[in-house]
Amino acid sequence: MIIRQSIALNIALSLAIVPIAFADQAVLIGGGYDLHSSKAQIEEDMLWAQDSLESLGIPTTVYFTDGDDPAEDVHYISTGEEYNSPFEAISRVYGEHLTDRIRSRNHNLKNVVGSTNAEELKNGLSQFLSEAEQSTLLLFNGHGTSSNDASHQAGITLWNNSNIKADELQSVLKNANKPIRYVFSQCYSGGFNSMVFDNPTEGLTLSGQQICGVTASSPYRTSEACSAQLDGGNYRDYATFMIAAVSGYDRKGEILPRAADMDNDGLVSLREAHMFSMETAFSTDIAYASSDYYLERWQPWYLKWLPTPRALPNNEFARVFRALASEHNMPLEGNVAKTIRSALTDAEQSLDKLIETYLETKLEQTEQQQAIKLELEAKWPALGQPYTNEFKKLISGDSFVQISQWVSQHSGYDTLIELQTRSSSLNNEMLEAERYAAQLEKMLHMRKLAHLKQQLYQQGSSDEIASYERLIVCEKAPISK
Repeated sequence: MIIRQSIALNIALSLAIVPIAFADQAVLIGGGYDLHSSKAQIEEDMLWAQDSLESLGIPTTVYFTDGDDPAEDVHYISTGEEYNSPFEAISRVYGEHLTDRIRSRNHNLKNVVGSTNAEELKNGLSQFLSEAEQSTLLLFNGHGTSSNDASHQAGITLWNNSNIKADELQSVLKNANKPIRYVFSQCYSGGFNSMVFDNPTEGLTLSGQQICGVTASSPYRTSEACSAQLDGGNYRDYATFMIAAVSGYDRKGEILPRAADMDNDGLVSLREAHMFSMETAFSTDIAYASSDYYLERWQPWYLKWLPTPRALPNNEFARVFRALASEHNMPLEGNVAKTIRSALTDAEQSLDKLIETYLETKLEQTEQQQAIKLELEAKWPALGQPYTNEFKKLISGDSFVQISQWVSQHSGYDTLIELQTRSSSLNNEMLEAERYAAQLEKMLHMRKLAHLKQQLYQQGSSDEIASYERLIVCEKAPISK
């Protein structure tokens, strides 16, 4: 084993003497697949990433929804002075409490060079990367799709309901002559870690180009990005924590309590930002680095059946595990894995109860809406006949204001408000409960990776260890200058 580790160390050192480039430029890709799914939160995250990276001297190029088309491509909720409508009461009956505040506009991003329509994006990105003379940091912020058949068939959903799967994007990225590092925050994003392999479907041989990255989830798990709603002040996707780690500031402009620069060299690498996010992010995400994905793909079937040692090896995964356990008051003595699983079961049961209460409340809300609708449509029959001329005349005249005033004075209106407020509150409670459960899952994930890394160095071949170290070297390339 000592000889094998020495060989691996020599290989890793030979890789490490190759000049490691900064992230010389960044390509940001994002938005929804249509106007309704293109929430303002996605745009806000991309704006923040763009400003943060450019403040570090990293120029950005953007592909977003419909590109430079001036048409509306961002869906948002109006607030404050901008929101002033007499129709809130009727919107609560026929929708939700925020329905009447929904607005749309064109995006505010700069340096947008093209749309995210799949074919246009593939062509544009292929040309951009083939001409690039610098390393590229590739960020995607949007929606993803899963594939139960194969992880490399996970996809990103793009403008006009188009889609690019992981193996398709891998073909595009092969046009790059310089290193590529990626940050993907969408649901099922872990499938894109298959791009680091020469053959995404089998084997452990890495791609000939230098490519590595981090993703918000495994190939089969949703991410915090799925919680994006129109009313999204509590939105925390993986990219948010990654950019904070790189820039040193959170979304509010506050300096982070401590730096992500773990080796104190004055620079933040992709791996440092990832590990920092794993330790500090209170979200539903259980993120993966490409090297983590390699460890799971490497593990032979027979090692999976071995009992997990109680003693943790001394590595970075164990350190994050202990930090998480301390943060969430999880005792480390005794059978800690059993303790965590028991706590996870309790957390999941609490979440199930919240979901049950939420569904009951939504049912009461619907019934209350229906009761008011029956009276409304008995008094104004055209309300029950949308798309007719009578309906158009009704909503375009002064009588629509009178209808909304009538609703606001209805005996059941205050009850409807209470139910909708309760539904919204329960939705936030469910999200917080899901986030807490994810912290427990994250602890188990860190323990698993800690033991997997030790298994690799004890049982893996020299080539397998060298491949793992090659990904680590790629991930350790600094982002910030």
